[in-house]
Amino acid sequence: MADDLSIEAGTHVYPFVNFEEGFPYLYIVCDRIVYIASAISVLEELGYRQYANDLKLSLKYWVSELVVRLATQKYIDGLASELSHTVKPLWSLRLSDEELKLYLYRLLNFGIAIKEGRASREEAKEIMLDFIEIFEVDLSKSPRVRKVLEEADPQLVLQTVLVGLIASVKGLSGGSHIVEN
Repeated sequence: MADDLSIEAGTHVYPFVNFEEGFPYLYIVCDRIVYIASAISVLEELGYRQYANDLKLSLKYWVSELVVRLATQKYIDGLASELSHTVKPLWSLRLSDEELKLYLYRLLNFGIAIKEGRASREEAKEIMLDFIEIFEVDLSKSPRVRKVLEEADPQLVLQTVLVGLIASVKGLSGGSHIVEN
């Protein structure tokens, strides 16, 4: 296993892993999320649901890696429940692998900007609008998401999108059975 390295940025320390020529670990996490979601999509289209379900456990792990490291520790009561009924599964989004990867990279960069104190409300609103479009969130059924969009507080936006990612993989618990919607 590679040793963890870190790089100082302001007063915050960001984790890096000493593999793939020092490429930042969280970008690698984003890549793995995209590759696994894509594989799940293909397996489901081919009718191999059991193999797809096996990969969903791996996808949950990688999403949890991203969420744990970017979480803002903000809490919005009822948000997880609301999003669990409104977001599309990560493996059935209507965008290319490259588009999903770019959105996750933007989300990662936004998280870093928040930690460095340089995230703007305008950027937060763009991130949120993209999330709503990509994950097909119905704002008429999502009053909490609508409120976060209106406020455009960067930390609340990031936390909302992270909760949305969790909802898009049907939670983070491993479990032995995945129920299809």
